[in-house]
Amino acid sequence: MKLLVLDVADAYSILFKILKFNNQHNPAEGRPRIIPVTAGGPVQSAIGSGSEKKADPFGRFLVDQDGAEITSRSGRVKVKIGRNALDGPAFFEIVEDNDPAFANAFDFGRSFEIKVEGVNGKPVQNDLRYPIQIEYHFDPGEFLGREGGIRLFYYAEKLNVWLILPGHADAQSRRVIGQSSYL
Repeated sequence: MKLLVLDVADAYSILFKILKFNNQHNPAEGRPRIIPVTAGGPVQSAIGSGSEKKADPFGRFLVDQDGAEITSRSGRVKVKIGRNALDGPAFFEIVEDNDPAFANAFDFGRSFEIKVEGVNGKPVQNDLRYPIQIEYHFDPGEFLGREGGIRLFYYAEKLNVWLILPGHADAQSRRVIGQSSYL
């Protein structure tokens, strides 16, 4: 799951730049569409999570049916997976600023990817039984004056579109929170 942290006010112009960038760097992949989706306030569903997990030497976290709370190496990205959200155990990996060419092409915030593999080594890309919570902790000056408009966007590969995850920004704790029912 590829994610962007963007100010909603800038989203359309930024996503248009991303569209142009993708067409220049990945012309065979088709043309990603930009879908205007609005997100309300906090999502009212209990996520819950298991205990905080430690990464293996490869930076992956093994998450089982008990769920988990995992954190990226930098501490900026946190993912909470609730009990029984997955069909079976899986390895989660959080990769921040995963595409240097992409990240350097824009001045808009951050990108990261949540990679999920089954214990068989194959990528997991399916619906979850229960939504996971994704948090991004931003620096005080990173979105200065625009903290309330920050949202998480994800790339829906099957649809070839960028969408806003349901969620909200919490300027006081300097984090943007989103929920996803899909990997």
